[in-house]
Amino acid sequence: MAKFDIDKKGYNPEQVDEFIKALTLKYEEKLSEQKDRVFSMRNEVRVLQERVDMYQTKDKQISKALVYAVEKADQIEASARKLYELELKRISILYAKWQEIVTSIEEHYGNTNGVESVDALIEEFKEGLRSICEQNNKIASKSVVKTNPRERAGVFCKIDGKPGIIEYSELPEEMVEEVDENGELVFGDVN
Repeated sequence: MAKFDIDKKGYNPEQVDEFIKALTLKYEEKLSEQKDRVFSMRNEVRVLQERVDMYQTKDKQISKALVYAVEKADQIEASARKLYELELKRISILYAKWQEIVTSIEEHYGNTNGVESVDALIEEFKEGLRSICEQNNKIASKSVVKTNPRERAGVFCKIDGKPGIIEYSELPEEMVEEVDENGELVFGDVN
């Protein structure tokens, strides 16, 4: 508390004026410091908000990319399953044709000279194919996107959950131009 000299009419006016002036300067100084602090905090909040916005944008982009990757993986797996089924049908047809040829040969020439039974050889071949199909082999390969559905290149696929390739000439007509919900070729990755 300030002490003022007592004058005839009360406190000394000069001292009171000086005291008020000093209080005013101190108040304005504090007010200026607080304004500077508020301005600094507003800038800090703005910078932090920009960072939050950037992270939210990146989060959305990452989420979209993950969803797309999962959808693409599902599409590849589904197309591979179809190709596997087609390949099995093709192998079955090939086996049936070979069986016909072997039967025809045996009927015409018979099984002479102690040669191992053709049926046993075919059965061994069939078991070998079955064994290969059941193995859990891992492969790595690169692919490029087809420039058009009729491009003459082998197509990547999954066959019963396992990666595989089917030649363009063996891809059924209805699958050549098949597209997914995004308008992309289902069998569009080539080796």
